[in-house]
Amino acid sequence: MLEADNVSVVYEGGFKALNGVSVRLAAGAVTALIGPNGAGKSTLFGVLAGAVRPVAGDVRLGGQTVTRHGPAWRARRGLARTFQLSSELSSLTVLENLLVARPHARGERLASLVFARGAMRDEEAAGIDKARALLQRVDLWRLADAPAGTLSGGQKKLLELCRALMLDPRIVLMDEPSAGVNPTRISEVVAFVQALRQEGVTFGLVEHNMAMVRALSDHVYVLTEGQVLTEGRFDNVIADTQVASAYLGTLP
Repeated sequence: MLEADNVSVVYEGGFKALNGVSVRLAAGAVTALIGPNGAGKSTLFGVLAGAVRPVAGDVRLGGQTVTRHGPAWRARRGLARTFQLSSELSSLTVLENLLVARPHARGERLASLVFARGAMRDEEAAGIDKARALLQRVDLWRLADAPAGTLSGGQKKLLELCRALMLDPRIVLMDEPSAGVNPTRISEVVAFVQALRQEGVTFGLVEHNMAMVRALSDHVYVLTEGQVLTEGRFDNVIADTQVASAYLGTLP
């Protein structure tokens, strides 16, 4: 469903962040990217999402080459992304953080304020209903009117995932969803992602928490120094001595 084919990214000074990387995110599955810091995982996510333009190679979404299209174009076609550092609008309420993510809202157009007030009100009501349903699934509806900046780290991760889901994405790229999250909240994130996968959502996952990767992933790619070292099922990948060497012995 989402593929990177032999992509390379070169930054200033000639540093090769990615060097001929190919990965495939299969429909309805969770595909994890793991590897030591600086391996190129977040850069690859940027390429897949359209935020980073590769100097070589192609990206395909649903079989269509989308290499030259940016994040907004890809988002309109069902590709959403969350980030390692939560990017909530802290002064807005939890509910408002979801409502601003609605695509193509009539209220953003001046003509709608004059000629389509009824339709605009109906659309806003539908948006609130959708946001409420998402927040209820992650036990955040009770905090709907609280400033988003007052949430815990784990709650912010759940809020960011809900905001991505306001786009009705077919694919969600999650960059380190366990970062700064206590173990209880991590289990909630895992359960939510598992439920969404059962509903047909495809996930890409960059993560250092191996327990989360084990619980969620159907397929794992190991990156090191901008290249794919190996790939496969989690248990097989972790047993690979090359992987242990790449992590300098930090993997279980």
